[in-house]
Amino acid sequence: MFQSNPINRVLCVALAITVILTSLSFAPVLATNPSDFVVKDGHVLMKYTGNDAVVVIPDSLAIVEIANGAFSSNQTLTSVTVPNGVLAIGRYAFAFCDNLAAVTLPATLTYIGDHCFGGCPSLKSISLPASLKNAGYGPFRDTGITVPLLIDSGKTLIYVPTDTINYTIPSTVAKINGRAFFNCTMLLAVTIPQSVTSIEQDAFCFCIKLTAVILPTNISTFGCSPFRGTGITKPILYDSGKKLIYVPGNYTSYTIPATVTSINAGALTQCTEIKSISIPATVQSIGDFAFYYSTSLASISFASQNIPVGESAFTGTVVPNTILMDAGKTLCYVPAKTKQFTFPASVTKINAGAFADCLYITDIVIPKAVTFLGNKAFDGCGALKTLVASSKLTNIGSNPFTGMKTLTVYGEVGSEIQKSAKLYELIFVVIPAIKAVTSAGILKSYAYTNKSVTILPYGYDYKLSATKNGAKFTFPATKVFKYAGKYVVTMKTAAKTKTFTFTIDKSKPNIMVKNAKGIVVKANVTIKGSATFAVTDANLSAKSITLNGKAIPWPTSKKVTKKGAYLLTAKDKAGNKATFGFKIVL
Repeated sequence: MFQSNPINRVLCVALAITVILTSLSFAPVLATNPSDFVVKDGHVLMKYTGNDAVVVIPDSLAIVEIANGAFSSNQTLTSVTVPNGVLAIGRYAFAFCDNLAAVTLPATLTYIGDHCFGGCPSLKSISLPASLKNAGYGPFRDTGITVPLLIDSGKTLIYVPTDTINYTIPSTVAKINGRAFFNCTMLLAVTIPQSVTSIEQDAFCFCIKLTAVILPTNISTFGCSPFRGTGITKPILYDSGKKLIYVPGNYTSYTIPATVTSINAGALTQCTEIKSISIPATVQSIGDFAFYYSTSLASISFASQNIPVGESAFTGTVVPNTILMDAGKTLCYVPAKTKQFTFPASVTKINAGAFADCLYITDIVIPKAVTFLGNKAFDGCGALKTLVASSKLTNIGSNPFTGMKTLTVYGEVGSEIQKSAKLYELIFVVIPAIKAVTSAGILKSYAYTNKSVTILPYGYDYKLSATKNGAKFTFPATKVFKYAGKYVVTMKTAAKTKTFTFTIDKSKPNIMVKNAKGIVVKANVTIKGSATFAVTDANLSAKSITLNGKAIPWPTSKKVTKKGAYLLTAKDKAGNKATFGFKIVL
């Protein structure tokens, strides 16, 4: 019989534990349920709808892209594994996932978008694949990552921890990515090597203790506002003074040197104390957002009116006049307080952001001469309700109608403006078109109203005419119809004719009541025996009668004999209402 040995028992237990641990360490990681993922076009992961803390995106989905915001603000998520085959991860895809601590990225990944993992404070480290060549702005801002991150074989610096005090950029770096040093509020000094040729948008934004920087001599590209909100106290000029890159936000005045040929994007952004500025004749270009929200800037003088101007270059200033360039052909800026705008006849191009933050404009008719509509041309125009554009408008930039879900676009069938309206899910109406409005709202054709009617025609090269009660009627210059009658408005172009019919009726229905002797009586009288009545109105829509407060059928004889209090009510199609009360006693 086998004799138990303590040593044997220990060995057996150890062996069992080893087997268990080995089996656990090599257990396959199970993919998350595929039904928890919303996939579009067969390859784009749009949304994760599950509630797992650990998410392994299934290989079986065969996705190549994770869309903007797909996992954004998921507070359950702690770990995510992105499968091989994924090439790109969109903007804010995993942003604001407070508990996300572990991320596994595939060897196929080539791009991550703006703020992709921004606002994930539990994310302390990450391994970036060698395949990753490009990144949007600030993909790891406000994470817990404690070391700088570089991609593309060390050529692009994409992240520096916010508590960094001094940093020497490696000599492999050619590009400082957008927002790489964003909000590094402890940064006192940075050494930029000669290898750097590009400093992108907001690269050092809000590095408030950074008071000076020495730039290498080979920089070919400066993004928008690379030094905005830093502690740098003097303007930055580059390339022997030809490029104006930065003006400190606290400057109360500034004279652009005559050496300057280009004003960089965002160079004077949020210079809130500068009241006026002159652009010298040497300046050949003004970048995007160059004077953006310099809120005291009321006067800009130009030595030349032929300068290319970037997007929203003057948005947020208080310049009171429209700014035109290229001999009046390019509309660059419309003051924010504008309520009604008529295009100068010379305009053929609406610059990017030209109407940005024009909060009071409700209607825009773009002339047929205009062929170009720039990016975000109407950005922030929250009151804009109608826009008319012709088929001549053939070049439309991105996001021209940002956030305007209530905008109605008027245009021609097959036009670019129709395609744009469809893309941004806006109501589209084919021109020529007629809209009628009253103080109560929009009036439909063939409707009745007791209010004045304003006719709003939409289209080009049209003639308006009208008839009243079948007879020719002089079309009012104000386009407001005030008096009673049936109107037919005609809008005629060379190719089409549009009509709109409505009736104005401001008279209440007439209710006449007679006593038993056939004498017409006034309202609220007492009648002995019986009463007869009649209701007349050319546009009568409803009538009713109550006895002692209760509804009774309308008598076909138009006569009542029962004692009690009666109330007659009549309404017409225009909304006019009349009542007549009386009492019968026996």
